[in-house]
Amino acid sequence: MISHVHKENLMELSNNISEAIRYITEYSSKTPNFLKYLIIMKKNIQICIECNYDGIEELSRYLCEDWKQLFKENDGIESWYIPIDNIDLKACTNIMLEDCLEKIDRLLNVNFFIKRKWYSEKELMDMGESFYQYKKIGIA
Repeated sequence: MISHVHKENLMELSNNISEAIRYITEYSSKTPNFLKYLIIMKKNIQICIECNYDGIEELSRYLCEDWKQLFKENDGIESWYIPIDNIDLKACTNIMLEDCLEKIDRLLNVNFFIKRKWYSEKELMDMGESFYQYKKIGIA
């Protein structure tokens, strides 16, 4: 089912796509294959706005098709993350990226994207300590 994107949501959609592109290009040394679809989506929105929203019904279809492609690639968005060595920065940055992606998914009304749980270094250490304690007393 193709969702209809409303004129009043186009700027928010465009801003979230721009922010996602910024996170991906700023924090990753490798360009993922799916990035091209985000760029196409942004350009199509800009063209629609410049043409006084002419063709917004067609745009909705194209946006949904391009968004779907982000999930079809072998190395699609759902299996990709921003690789940062610092665990806390990695978690924070990926959470912000996924917030943008979740908003895009909501604005397109398609429900393709599922957020992941990202852990800080302290949370990982606490989980490890908890596991160690259970293992020590023979529960795990």
